[in-house]
Amino acid sequence: MIQRRSVFWALVLWLGSQSLAWGHPHSWIDMVSRPQIDAQGRLTAFQLSWLFDEFYTATLLDDAKGKPNPAFLAGLAKQSQATLKEGHYLLHFRGITPAPTLGQVSDFRYSLFQGQLRLDFTLSLAKAVDSTNQTLDYAIYDNTYYIDMSHHAPDAIQLEGPGASRCKAIYHVPQPSAKDIEYASSLDINQQGDEGLGEVFAEWISLHCQGDVTQ
Repeated sequence: MIQRRSVFWALVLWLGSQSLAWGHPHSWIDMVSRPQIDAQGRLTAFQLSWLFDEFYTATLLDDAKGKPNPAFLAGLAKQSQATLKEGHYLLHFRGITPAPTLGQVSDFRYSLFQGQLRLDFTLSLAKAVDSTNQTLDYAIYDNTYYIDMSHHAPDAIQLEGPGASRCKAIYHVPQPSAKDIEYASSLDINQQGDEGLGEVFAEWISLHCQGDVTQ
């Protein structure tokens, strides 16, 4: 039995994808992140949307015979949320100590978008983070890079909320070395990537807000 080292790796095993046989990554997720900014320039939550690739969608929906009904999607959401919760929803922070802690999750649901499975949810922070006098970096990634999770473009990060106009989000393109790319490509389905491999390929977003200029 393969030792479970990452939360999303466990999810993939549960979905029955053991038949895949090529190098990392094995699946792809297109993401849209909507950081929620309050009137004081504090980060309060993320609204997240993950669009799964066509092959992974087919794997997820195999038991539904291509015709997922609301009950099937609700059951899939329940199992996925329980798994992702263990890994803090694959959300990583840096630049602030202590790192923000996560709060409640709401509107966790699957739907179909142009034939592909999409997961949407809102992830609140336990305590709002002041980003007016410090820069908060965040990224969403599978730590072993079994799944590539990418925004692909800066406009996939959309700041929302009453304080969003005073904030900016800087998108950092990942810059893995040739050695990192070669190593990831060499891994097959029966090999686990090193812990931290996902960070090498992760897109980091730097969030910073100006103070309230009316004060």
